Amino acid sequence: MVWGGNVHGSVNNFGVGPSTNMWWYLDFTFRSCHVVDMLGSSCATAPVPLPRRRIHSPQQQATGSSDGRGCVDTVSNPSLFSFELVQPAAYLDVTLDVDDPSNVVVWGLYLNAANPMASDAVQNATSATRTLRVMRPLVGRWIVGVALQRHSAAVGKCNDDLSENTGGIPLTVTWSTTEECDSFENELCPASWTPLNQLRDAANPVDDYIVDAAFSASQPSKPNMTHTALVAYDVQVDPMYAGTSVVVHLATTAHVANFSVFIRVDGWPTASLFDYSFDASQGRPIGTLGSATDPIDPSVQSFEALRQQPNSTTMTAPSFLEFPPIVFPKIGHWYIIVAPTVPSTPSQREWGVAIQLQTNACPPRNVCSNHGTCLVKTSYQGIVYGECQCAYGYGGRDCSSLVYTPRERSGRTWLLLLSNAAILPAAILSWMRRLYVEAVLFVALGVISGVYHACDLNLYCMFPYAFLQSMDFTFTFNAIMLGFIHLSGAFKHAKAGMQVFVLVALVFMTTYNATSMKNWIVLGGVITVQFVATWSYYLTMARHRLHLTMFQTLKRFVLYSDNFDFRFLVFGAVLWGAAFGCFFTESGHSYWLIHSIWHCTAMLAAFAFMGFRKNIRYRCVGEDGVDVLSHEATQAAARLDKPRFKPHDVVLMREDVEASTATTQVTST
Repeated sequence: MVWGGNVHGSVNNFGVGPSTNMWWYLDFTFRSCHVVDMLGSSCATAPVPLPRRRIHSPQQQATGSSDGRGCVDTVSNPSLFSFELVQPAAYLDVTLDVDDPSNVVVWGLYLNAANPMASDAVQNATSATRTLRVMRPLVGRWIVGVALQRHSAAVGKCNDDLSENTGGIPLTVTWSTTEECDSFENELCPASWTPLNQLRDAANPVDDYIVDAAFSASQPSKPNMTHTALVAYDVQVDPMYAGTSVVVHLATTAHVANFSVFIRVDGWPTASLFDYSFDASQGRPIGTLGSATDPIDPSVQSFEALRQQPNSTTMTAPSFLEFPPIVFPKIGHWYIIVAPTVPSTPSQREWGVAIQLQTNACPPRNVCSNHGTCLVKTSYQGIVYGECQCAYGYGGRDCSSLVYTPRERSGRTWLLLLSNAAILPAAILSWMRRLYVEAVLFVALGVISGVYHACDLNLYCMFPYAFLQSMDFTFTFNAIMLGFIHLSGAFKHAKAGMQVFVLVALVFMTTYNATSMKNWIVLGGVITVQFVATWSYYLTMARHRLHLTMFQTLKRFVLYSDNFDFRFLVFGAVLWGAAFGCFFTESGHSYWLIHSIWHCTAMLAAFAFMGFRKNIRYRCVGEDGVDVLSHEATQAAARLDKPRFKPHDVVLMREDVEASTATTQVTST
């Protein structure tokens, strides 16, 4: 991934269109040797493997010593040697002995170099002297490269049999390690390392339960309070935790002026050689870890042991600290040293220390520097990781970078919040036209959008951020759908049913994937079918009553029936075009402006489309000025369409009625 010009995490967009994230799709070509022991661009150079080191007793200074014979000439230039350092040491010494000291060579020491002969290879050490010393070397494959300083024709070709010195410059490479460091050097020399046990609890799964684990010792350490009273731990961090955040919890009973935590991966740390470090000032006091705060192990044994011990003159009640999370930790074997300074009271003679490492994709506390929301994701390689969605004005992997000054952020925040008032014209117009449901939903959109952005801008979160975000999407898209339903002219009950359907569907859509094109196609299709069906009903009825063609009926419906105010149509089309353009506008540092414009244009477009339709009920006026879609026209059409007589009715003509009356009169006389 190649990141764009903006700070990572500070880019906010609508989820579609181009973005200043600037995701580049790159093709990488990797070249490697089929034989892992071969090096070089052509895989033609084989380093001379030095013998495995020999382990000696701890009392001896040099605990491992191995050497190898080699030769360098103008043909095989440079000459490479390699050896494996399988465990950390205090020092690594590599010595080069040239049979003829008058021959000047240059050499370098490399660690885990894929091709030390490349021009961009970084040397761990280089010197014209005969010995290179590396303090606190890292484990891995070390390569020694020896080359001629200048090309010389006088240097012959090395003989395959190094015992026959017929050409080239014969040499010997020797390496050794020193296991124990000198405590008087004040370079963090612990006497021993305490392993941390891995604790997992899959019975209480959460979103990132696959990488949810803790590492702690079974018992606390209680060394004497001296300058060398170091507490050292080691733990293996597997590749599955590469995407997590590691949170360090520390419990201590010492009243110390300060203490430091040094962490180094695949090597022993010092005060100047470390991958991560903390001091007491960075710790945040927390309550004693228990079931409410530690989802991994409700009873951390080492912490519980410190908590249960009685107070005395030598030890005090424990305090519990939590340090900022380590984001995307290095993989390997971690070596951790807790180093105190002087005690605050002369009576303090010992201290108790317990440590716990907790891994989460999204830590439960202090996540994203409290300036964003953490989402659990899985890469296509299957690595579970957490990604921060930073609040406006913040950026960086953990949202710790302030992108704007407080004054800029304040002004832009108020503009973003107050721009939600642009929905009021649509709500007022709907209320005046007795469209009370639409008016209430429009007001709800403005309120929810304001509450969401107050949380998004890290002012105040009334509800969880994810819930507010989904509700903002729901009511925003619902306002758009309300306009289409209103313009369709559906009858009262049909319109109410469509409004309920759209709102419920949007709630489910936004909780899953608000900007999914599939969801929009389905919902847009339903709205389109409803719109076309309603208009087809009106036009078919009007055509039947006007005895015109469908095109003539549509023309009278749209242009001559006073149904629409086309000034609002032009106004709404311009506003909606501007709002739609915001979806495809890069919105990095200009997010505040782009989103404020979106509020104003989209909400005023809703007002324009609500005003585009002039009547509560659609009309279709004929040339005689009579509305054929009115209630009166519908009742008259019903009378005309109703048959005058039923099939079995008896009909008396006028002559028959008169004759019948006369007969009746005579009879009565």
